[in-house]
Amino acid sequence: MDYMLHFKPVLLKLKAATEQQNWSEVSELNTRLRESVEAAVSSASSEATRQELAGVLKRLQVIINLVLSDAEKNRDELRQELTKLTRDQKAARSYQRSADI
Repeated sequence: MDYMLHFKPVLLKLKAATEQQNWSEVSELNTRLRESVEAAVSSASSEATRQELAGVLKRLQVIINLVLSDAEKNRDELRQELTKLTRDQKAARSYQRSADI
């Protein structure tokens, strides 16, 4: 069995969901991918199959790490923007109060 072909549709959806910042979809796809991996590991009966699967899982880990890195980068950018927005709102309120005096 070509395990990469088996996981590829979910990986492509995971990448798209990350790019769209659809975090609920990312979470759902991550769960689905984890379940697929667990099923594949459970069904690996021969040593050759387990070795093939191990290689695929290493590649999957690299891909997932890249997706998670993108998600973390987006989260950090969003956090910075929200912090800036909060700071700007506080400054505007402070200015407004001082103008009212």
